[in-house]
Amino acid sequence: IEGESDSMLDRTEVANAIQAVLNKNYNLVSDPTATNNFDHNDEVDQNFTVVFSKLPDASYTSVPVDEAGTPIPGTAPTSETGQPGSPVVIPTVPGYTPDTDQPVVPTDNGEVKVKYKPNSQFGKVSFVDVSGNALAPELNVTGFTDGHFDRTAVIQQIQQVINENYNLVQDQTEMVFNNIDGDNQEFKVVFSKLNHAQFTLIPTLPDGSSVPNYPESVSVTGLPGEKISAPDIPGYTAKTPSVDVPTTNPNVVITYTPNTQKATIHFVDDKGNSVANDLHIEGDSNSTLARSDVNGAIQAVLNDNYNLVSNPTATNRFDQNDDADQEFTISFSKLPDAGYTSVPVDEAGNPIPGTTPT
Repeated sequence: IEGESDSMLDRTEVANAIQAVLNKNYNLVSDPTATNNFDHNDEVDQNFTVVFSKLPDASYTSVPVDEAGTPIPGTAPTSETGQPGSPVVIPTVPGYTPDTDQPVVPTDNGEVKVKYKPNSQFGKVSFVDVSGNALAPELNVTGFTDGHFDRTAVIQQIQQVINENYNLVQDQTEMVFNNIDGDNQEFKVVFSKLNHAQFTLIPTLPDGSSVPNYPESVSVTGLPGEKISAPDIPGYTAKTPSVDVPTTNPNVVITYTPNTQKATIHFVDDKGNSVANDLHIEGDSNSTLARSDVNGAIQAVLNDNYNLVSNPTATNRFDQNDDADQEFTISFSKLPDAGYTSVPVDEAGNPIPGTTPT
């Protein structure tokens, strides 16, 4: 540097040089340029010595963290040393790549978070029974170290296998990817075959009573969750054509409604000749015949001097045969003519003179 005799030193360049040394982890010990002036000896140049001392290494704790600042699973903080301001030590973390933006060694011996990005990982999901036999095609999955993958397709495939009467035993797809790059990690979903379950079907009418002419209960076996057809009961229709095989409740009630049956009633004499028009009636399976119309027709025949011989409608019911109408025949016999004596009388009941009984 240069300057006039007895003038202050121009410290601009000196200050810049000092700062450059400080940046190299040195501490300023003495700086004579700050208090001395140029002398007035034209024969000899002056010398000034700025003295520094080297800063000692700083101890710090290095903590591997992910992009969110959360400690990486499976890692532990490490104790490190280094010159304050210098780059920190970057430990190797399996399955992770150090971030390009890293901190420097602190001056306060504190904790330093070293950032890492998780590497991409890939794997496959297999669907097998307890013996290791494949039950569905494998699925390829991708993700990142220590992260979950999208299970949408996995869940759909699990449900399809369950629908084929399997029970889910183990599902490793809820685990995260490991930290082994290129491992093509395998995740297993294990199922066991469901056993046949035995249960009881109980057919009932809408009022809860048993269906006539049919067992009160039927023992059935099937795979839990599958559907089985309701028993076919002649003359009745199940409200639900099929039911699910239960997994817990041993009894399954199926409600049946009676079908409509038809009948034709014939009215004949003892020779088989018709004495009145046929009567057509309807009613539920196994119900009593509605005899109001029948009784009216019988009375009309009786009024024509017939005697009732047999009436099956009084003791029979509608059957359960949906394919054929029933027929009932009511028989009559003609009353014989009766002999009598006709006596002509007047209003007082006295025989009329000149007449004789006939």
